[in-house]
Amino acid sequence: MTLPGGPADKLGNRYEKWWTLSEFVRLLHGDAESIRIEDPGVEKAEFVVTMGSRREWHQVKRSHPNGKWSLAALRSDGLLQTVGRQLADNDDRFVFASGSDARELSELCEAARDAESVEEFKRNFLEARERRVRFERLRCVWACDDPAALDRLRRIDVRTIDEREIEQKVRWGVQALFVTDPNKVVAELRAIVDDSVHRTTTRQAIVEALARRGYRLRHLINPENAGVAVEGATDTYLEGARGKLIGRKLIPRTTPDTATQTLLARLDETATDSVLTGRAGAGKTACVVEVVEALRAHGQPVLVFRLDRLPQTSTTRELGDQLGLEESPVLVLAAAAEATGRPGVLIVDQLDAVSTVSGRNSGRLDLVDRLFREVRGTRASDDSHRRRVPGVRLAA
Repeated sequence: MTLPGGPADKLGNRYEKWWTLSEFVRLLHGDAESIRIEDPGVEKAEFVVTMGSRREWHQVKRSHPNGKWSLAALRSDGLLQTVGRQLADNDDRFVFASGSDARELSELCEAARDAESVEEFKRNFLEARERRVRFERLRCVWACDDPAALDRLRRIDVRTIDEREIEQKVRWGVQALFVTDPNKVVAELRAIVDDSVHRTTTRQAIVEALARRGYRLRHLINPENAGVAVEGATDTYLEGARGKLIGRKLIPRTTPDTATQTLLARLDETATDSVLTGRAGAGKTACVVEVVEALRAHGQPVLVFRLDRLPQTSTTRELGDQLGLEESPVLVLAAAAEATGRPGVLIVDQLDAVSTVSGRNSGRLDLVDRLFREVRGTRASDDSHRRRVPGVRLAA
């Protein structure tokens, strides 16, 4: 239940602040160029993010008293009318973020993106009467024809996310970029946000402001060499893994429903992490080799290493050194992914080497946790509606 009056306002402001912080982190990751908070010439948008010549308007509302944002509620708020005006005759985008569901608008937007033409949209995606009625009402609010309404819907991004998820996303994103305690960096970012109202803030300005406060970005000295370094580390793994195969070759599997195909499908379709398990001798190593070769064949950067063959270390940067990389494996892989425009895949073999149950090298648990958080940090700004951001997927 939403509290009325002052408490509700405070909660809404806190939610908005976290969302703004998440966009500042997105800038730090290089996924946008600048941001302007409370642009005085803009209606119904907390801030405007710029990417090249395109602008992205963000409207943030913590929740709706009824628990959902229907089209009628969005119209009553004046948001639908504003969106129609802001997306007319341009290629800008509009992001609506809330902890309450906006399913009616979201469904229309997803259908518009999936349809290849206005005819297909009306014939196949508006087959259900309720959706057809909603589209007609929306088109009337915008006072435009079908093609224009479809175009605007394709450029609206509805995000349903609660405050705790945004906080986690921000901290993961920061942890992938800074060595220090992410909470300290987040506190400094909050101060920068408070000082940035009405001003256009660039990525470089944020980097310099944090540096003046003693927080410098982790970076690669030679990012152009990241792809070669990743290939070299993975080649080393494959050389050792093939030594366990009969004749150093894979035996092709004829069944389509194999663990390899399942894992490849998960890595391609989602940004979630995956775990491959099986008893000793079940063929996990062969599966990993098969996955690596399939990913490489499609030009996807992949980094794989065995955790049990590396000396114990305390930082991801030291782990990178052991693999012949100049920084954390995640950061180097992310740089390789950026160069190809395809998501990178990190595979950690022998993850059970850090099992607390077995008692083997349990001191590495903290290192593995940091590694996983960095992976999730590279995906902090991942959004399939805008573009396939070349973050990092994880398999273990």
